[in-house]
Amino acid sequence: MLSVNRHLIIALITGTIILMSLLHLALNTINPTAHSIQSSANFSIQRFFLIDAENNLQLSDMYNAPFTSNLKQKTPWRISPQSYWLKYALSNSSPATTELIMHFDNAMLDTLFVYQVASNNTLIKQRALGWKNQQLSLLNRSISNFKFELAAFSSNDIYIRIQTQGIAKTPINIYKPEHFQEYVRSVHLIWGGFIGIICMMALYNLVIYSGLKEPIYLVYILYLASVLTMTSIVQGFAHYLFPTSVIALLRPNIISINYLTLAFALLFAVYFLNLKGLNNKYYKRCLMIFYSIISLSALSILLNENQSAPLFFITMFGTYVLCFWLLYSSYRTNRQWSKLYIISWIPLLLGGAVQSMELTDVIPYTFLTRHFFSLCILLEITLMAMALTERLRQQKERANFNASHDLETGLPNYHALETALQTRLSRQENFSLCLIKVTGFNQLSPYLSSHQSQLILNALIACIATQTALHSHFLWITEKHLAGQKIARVKDNVFAILLSEYKQTNTIIDQLHPLHQSMKEMFKDSPNSMLLRTHIGFYRVNNAHQNASDIVKKTSQAIAAAVLEGRDINAFDNHQHLSLDIAKDFQQALQENKLELYHQPQIALERNTVHGSEALLRWKHPSKGYIPAQILVDLAENTGLINQLTLWVITRACQDISALIAQGYNQHQVSVNISASDIADSDFLENLKSILERYPIPKHLLTLELTESVMIHDYQHLQQVMNGLSEMKIDVSIDDYGTGYSSLTHLLQLPFNELKIDRLFIQALDGNKRNLDIVKTTIDMAKILNLRVVAEGIETQEVIDILKDCGCEIVQGYFYAKPQPFSEYLHWLHQITAAQKPV
Repeated sequence: MLSVNRHLIIALITGTIILMSLLHLALNTINPTAHSIQSSANFSIQRFFLIDAENNLQLSDMYNAPFTSNLKQKTPWRISPQSYWLKYALSNSSPATTELIMHFDNAMLDTLFVYQVASNNTLIKQRALGWKNQQLSLLNRSISNFKFELAAFSSNDIYIRIQTQGIAKTPINIYKPEHFQEYVRSVHLIWGGFIGIICMMALYNLVIYSGLKEPIYLVYILYLASVLTMTSIVQGFAHYLFPTSVIALLRPNIISINYLTLAFALLFAVYFLNLKGLNNKYYKRCLMIFYSIISLSALSILLNENQSAPLFFITMFGTYVLCFWLLYSSYRTNRQWSKLYIISWIPLLLGGAVQSMELTDVIPYTFLTRHFFSLCILLEITLMAMALTERLRQQKERANFNASHDLETGLPNYHALETALQTRLSRQENFSLCLIKVTGFNQLSPYLSSHQSQLILNALIACIATQTALHSHFLWITEKHLAGQKIARVKDNVFAILLSEYKQTNTIIDQLHPLHQSMKEMFKDSPNSMLLRTHIGFYRVNNAHQNASDIVKKTSQAIAAAVLEGRDINAFDNHQHLSLDIAKDFQQALQENKLELYHQPQIALERNTVHGSEALLRWKHPSKGYIPAQILVDLAENTGLINQLTLWVITRACQDISALIAQGYNQHQVSVNISASDIADSDFLENLKSILERYPIPKHLLTLELTESVMIHDYQHLQQVMNGLSEMKIDVSIDDYGTGYSSLTHLLQLPFNELKIDRLFIQALDGNKRNLDIVKTTIDMAKILNLRVVAEGIETQEVIDILKDCGCEIVQGYFYAKPQPFSEYLHWLHQITAAQKPV
């Protein structure tokens, strides 16, 4: 809290310094037009105008032409191809000849002719100005001006002929040379700041885009570029930025550039508000409008400016209304990072209003009103950049939350649990880790819909949350004291809680008993969950030299023993943490080849045919029935049998592949799981080669699945093993992608062939927007890396349709078939083939 306050104070001080600097700048440059001779007592000026609708009047026609005084009527400026003749009658009552500079504040004029005529209608001086005159100096092209002298006690007339396709209104001021130089310096200061700020923002966002590859940053850069181009042409400093040939191309197409600015503003809103993710229908409609504006931009090239301008203003109004509606819809969804973006529209609208009122003479022309729109644009793009930064910050927070929380329930996940354990270990605290496992899900899930399963899950979490909230001896897993933060979800059906220190095991069991009883009553009262049962295993931590993974491992052993031995609550026992009888029986079953491989089909979605199968280990204990596969793996890990078990599984898988080939299934792939212990085994590759020599099958038909947790072990050794497997032409898959430690670096550097998305992201995919985004992004990334994508846990047709739309290639799950013994799987396969029909 102290750190946050300190940073806030620094930010406020910095902001105050910047605001004081801007205020000082404004006071020095607020209105250099105040120094024009209009306010001098030595000069008198009378202004007149005449409209030349036919564009055929010459200077000689002006001497006796019926000019209208500006005192009677203001000049009726319009966007039309007609010419405007202005007459300035000047008198110098001072005793000295005075050098003056007449400034024409409209850089958009096509042609501008200025004539200085004596009182006897003798032409003294003339000059051709306007952007089309490429013979002018750089200053005169960007800031049109006419230098002349007015003799002492004399009167001259200045005739000005203006003709342009666009906005003809031209504010005119007359300065003494020193005051005109002040004006030029002020304008250059504003232009330099405008260009510098936009270029810095563009470069900064280009760096961000090169790192994140998010299109919104590229759209923002394009918007900045179009704003800079548009403003530079309107204000005149385009001559400093672009070659003459480029300006000759850009200036006649200023309406096209305005259309592009409008199009990029709309596209920025679409990406910023994430319409593609929130509402695909609105996203497609906005894209259609975007392409329509681009088409109008192209069409305006073929039209004159006075023809295309009215259509542009109508389009701009409609686009702004659409953007306001999108902003309003976003604000209603409480998107915190959209507030700054909504505020960014205020200066844009304010600047546009002031500019329009100045053009229509509602407010007088001053240096501030002339450049107010540019200053408002700077404020707008600054607020847009701040909104982008806030959006990035909240996306980072959300990414961190997703990395440390279960996506389905919002509870802290395994990584958050490990962090909490490590934090308490660093504080040398004594505590107990408890794992709660729900059994019976596999038997019950075929009879439940996704909605029913979710209701059971929510009820279970609510039950645990209620019990842990009632007692202070249940510790917080995360630092934020929010509802549910005393529970972590470790796996599908395994949850974790922490208990404060208790010296006696029986005391801990007594404390956990009400929680277990509450869950038991909940399942008893629900007709959909009567087959479910909960077991709690715990481990007392009283040694700060342990690590988090060891604590979780020992607690997992405690709960595995509880499941095997039918206990409700079980403590980890260093001397008897596994059932010796079970361990002995398992070792004997492995030696006597009494284990089984079940096969679950994997379906190629595009053809809707069988791609292959995943081989899953099964063992039926003589008295305890089928032992869960995870318990078998844990048992093998803890008894040193894991490498022997893996080789048995691979051997049996090769036998099954040989049988499949003999039955005519020459391209049927079989996937098997291997563990970190197998990768760490220095003889693994040699043993694998020996098995493959005994079974001369096409090696690409065997796929080895590695869980993401393998990544956190010896990476260099893993890379060597992976390269060896690649040389042997064996496919390697990342199993349960999204729940472990893999990174894009691993995917890029290691020769993986397949990526398997974990069932946590697939289940309830049709009702979970966040899961859908993750799955779609994962599939897109896999395609870029040329990896096959397998999605597991498919239970409904709706999920299959979504995965098809996302481009997923292979799926597996109970929707097609449960894991079944190889003989039954062959029979199922024959039925599919014999019927010559897709799955």
